[in-house]
Amino acid sequence: MNNLSALRLPEGLHLNVAERDYHGDCADGVSASASILKKVYLQSPLHAKYAHPKLNPDFRESPSTDAQAAGSILHALVLGQPAPYRELGFDSYRTNEAKAARDAAHACGLIPILTHKLAELFPVAEALRTRLHNDHAEIYEALTHEDTIREGTLIWRENGVLCRCRFDALPPKRYGFSCDLKFTGLTAEPEKWSLTLATDYLFQADLYPRAVKAIRGDSPEFRFLVCETEAPYGVSVHAMGPDLMDLAKTRVDLSLRKWSDCLKTGNWPGYTPMVCYADAPGWLVKQDMDRELRDQMTKEFA
Repeated sequence: MNNLSALRLPEGLHLNVAERDYHGDCADGVSASASILKKVYLQSPLHAKYAHPKLNPDFRESPSTDAQAAGSILHALVLGQPAPYRELGFDSYRTNEAKAARDAAHACGLIPILTHKLAELFPVAEALRTRLHNDHAEIYEALTHEDTIREGTLIWRENGVLCRCRFDALPPKRYGFSCDLKFTGLTAEPEKWSLTLATDYLFQADLYPRAVKAIRGDSPEFRFLVCETEAPYGVSVHAMGPDLMDLAKTRVDLSLRKWSDCLKTGNWPGYTPMVCYADAPGWLVKQDMDRELRDQMTKEFA
């Protein structure tokens, strides 16, 4: 099924936009998201066009993974939003009855989840809220503030390009930061997850504050609240340092220019047409040097 949104929202802040509509591009025009700009930079404009619901007539929504479905439910539990799921009292989806109940939930726009799987999510959400309350009092206060915007969609123009983003939590100006929730089955250990931020989330961390600047006038720091989904549910909080901010800005600006040019010209280049000559990576050169050294030592002691 094509995921194209029927909404055509103007620039500004919009509440109660369904996640499906957001991902189907709910803007009044073709808008770029952080994930689309990331594809422009890391792959090519052609890949970004193929991934865009308004530019690819054959676009089809990718099925949600179990981890993504669990993440959506955890977001709602932590943020105090209406539950986007339907609890199903089956042990598995092996029976026709269970499969029919699962399909009926999907048809209603809800996430089907088995009772025992749902039970695993409650301690994760509670652990994150508890650790924020105990260790990050200001973040907890901002997250629970009555004026904090939860799951708000912002549509604006950045360097002349129509863009959209969706905040998990955008607190009032005085807090100076916004929050994005990340749940991981791996690790939230600070040093390791900082690498994850640098490799996976630069575009989101740079683009979202630009949206607030355009709509509200301030540029809140973008913070990731990361929680492990396995006990003891470790939590860490992350944001970009100055060097990473500069790198992210450069990448986003370049991607915006490429995206704008493609929209104007209708030309969506793929990978470079040049022959790509592979150089020997340092580790491969070292591997051969070590091998040669071992062979010499073997001859000496033979």
